[in-house]
Amino acid sequence: MARVAPGLGVEHLRALLLPRPLRDNGGEPDVPSRSTVALAHDGRDLIASFEVASEPPLRLLPDDSEAPAHQEECVELFLASARDPSRYFEIVAGVSGALYTAMVFNPEGSRATWHVTPDVSVPALSVVVSGEPGAAPRSSWQRWSCVMRIPWAGLPLAHGAPAPGERRRGNCFHIGRGSATRYEALSPTLRVAPPDFHVPDRFAVFRF
Repeated sequence: MARVAPGLGVEHLRALLLPRPLRDNGGEPDVPSRSTVALAHDGRDLIASFEVASEPPLRLLPDDSEAPAHQEECVELFLASARDPSRYFEIVAGVSGALYTAMVFNPEGSRATWHVTPDVSVPALSVVVSGEPGAAPRSSWQRWSCVMRIPWAGLPLAHGAPAPGERRRGNCFHIGRGSATRYEALSPTLRVAPPDFHVPDRFAVFRF
């Protein structure tokens, strides 16, 4: 994972970082990728920069909706505890700007036995969503991006920033909800019926 100087703006980050494709979550090799993610850290924050080639019209939640952000076009990041990959922080950012956070304990990789604590507060968390065409409604965006800055000090994982060379587990995702429905992952979980991202055994390795 790239180490960058603190305080870089979005455009500087995009110029420095190497994006990686998010692939079909079912592992189908012939399904083209519609999204990428680039990961970095600056000693203070974990940074995830998503880029999505979307397929409008995009599904957005109503402004007054209490539904979780993953029910609209969105991107997601999971970051596991350094000591126990079955405990992980989840953040979901929707194209509308909707945000969802949770702590998950999932030792069996099953929704039947997991424990989820939703709406976890992370002080100084920053999520910026933008798209094109800029003057168009978000439901009409043909491309959109999301930059997450997640402060290590605010994460409810209790381990702080990783040391140089340390490895931790996590994963990144895109749910496309437009003219087609897509589930994409940095490390595909291979669960498709129904689609499921919550598979700690399939998390990627993040090396800092």
